[in-house]
Amino acid sequence: MNGGAFNQSYARVENASAGDIVSIDRATDSDKRNTTKKWWFTEQIGSWEYCQRTVYATGNTVHSPTINNWHTPVRVCLRHNGALQCTNVWYADQT
Repeated sequence: MNGGAFNQSYARVENASAGDIVSIDRATDSDKRNTTKKWWFTEQIGSWEYCQRTVYATGNTVHSPTINNWHTPVRVCLRHNGALQCTNVWYADQT
């Protein structure tokens, strides 16, 4: 997961394969908004929304759409050959 200033985050995949889907999930639980806790596990997150981007050419570096994660937990996912893999750890930016 990467990001720049202004509490924005995105997922990045290098050497992606055509058909891969890179996404970033953001927690939507009302008690997770404006959290002061940085690290969460999936079992602590009740619901989430996601933004995704499909890879159209093999070998490219691809970014998911950029989302705001200020005090809101996010995680990254990759769908490769139909199999979805997501991190179990969520991060909420506190800066």
